[in-house]
Amino acid sequence: MSTIETYQGRLLNYVDPDPDTIYIEDIAHALSQICRFTGHCREFYSVAQHSVLCSYFAPAEYKFEALMHDSTEAYIGDLNSPLKALLTGYKDIEHRIYEAIAYKWMLPYKISDVVKYTDLLMLKKEYIELMSPELERPIWDFIKDFPYKEDPAIEPWNPKQAEEIFLERFDSLWKTHVSQQETIGTS
Repeated sequence: MSTIETYQGRLLNYVDPDPDTIYIEDIAHALSQICRFTGHCREFYSVAQHSVLCSYFAPAEYKFEALMHDSTEAYIGDLNSPLKALLTGYKDIEHRIYEAIAYKWMLPYKISDVVKYTDLLMLKKEYIELMSPELERPIWDFIKDFPYKEDPAIEPWNPKQAEEIFLERFDSLWKTHVSQQETIGTS
């Protein structure tokens, strides 16, 4: 079986994800329930909150894409990068789901370098503020030269807050995103 049922009772097929089966309410709810760092942070910190914060750090024209950059995780979970690299076929499934999401919300079919950079800036902030500070971690050396924006400090939200704030952020960015896409389409 290659289909899952979502929070709102819809079915998503991993082999052929249909954009019509993807809803922002399912994404917001699921991301609010998934803890970053495979749960190995000092306290619960959701992928939904991470996405919202990325959208604040991103430049204006990338805010919506930054909010949505991890939306596939609502359907496949938040696997850590080392594990993702070991799983044959995982990236193909993730890509198919992302394409359906991108189609539905007029996102680029490949996450932009600006959003990837914003994600890494956020990763450094999360690492410093949410992981055990007393440990040396050479595996994190790849972000050591990234800038660290101290303010505002991350204060983790509970899942209900994260879901509500994610949906509010989506609503506030969606109209601007549509306008930007219409402008791009007419130029």
